[in-house]
Amino acid sequence: MIETYAFLVAFLVQILAMSVLYPAWLIRRARAHALSVPTERFQQLYPGVDLSSSVERFAGRYRAFNTGIALFGCLLLGWLVSYMQNADWNLGSVKSLVTLYFIVQALPVGFIALLAVWARKFRNPPLGESKRKAVLQRRGHTIGLTVRIAIYTCILTVTFVSLIFALELLELKRWEPFALSVFLATTTLLSSMGLTAPPHKPASAF
Repeated sequence: MIETYAFLVAFLVQILAMSVLYPAWLIRRARAHALSVPTERFQQLYPGVDLSSSVERFAGRYRAFNTGIALFGCLLLGWLVSYMQNADWNLGSVKSLVTLYFIVQALPVGFIALLAVWARKFRNPPLGESKRKAVLQRRGHTIGLTVRIAIYTCILTVTFVSLIFALELLELKRWEPFALSVFLATTTLLSSMGLTAPPHKPASAF
């Protein structure tokens, strides 16, 4: 039964990390980023739109959406607690439910990815020749961060696949839901670092 309890704890952590703690942190980052957006640039693209009000509307809707997902996860967790008390609980069914819930949790993260791409237009106004070096340095920082995250994600994926094979060989397949929940949550949070990392402040290009 220890593998069952370990999985239930990991699934609870997955709910809290991806649908409660991360959204709260992201909202704080969005508010801080709004302060750095050039007002003139924003008004040129969206005349008459108040940036602060837009950020607060986004924060409210994003928080509500993730709260709903977290509540759904708690209901699912309660059902899993009851279902997995039976010694003959089905491994495939539990893994499928964890994966489907992960997909639901990942929907807001995908939305943030699109939002991050959209927000780049405010960070990249037309620059003169004297600032092109600073732009290249900032792009180099972003590329370097993306490469590091990709490497870490690949390492994590290889580790997870190796662990699954090891569990099968050791006839410990009922530990797979625990490993799956930890892997999915860790991979998503690691990948999202690239979306919310603070911008690099290069040295003066003058």
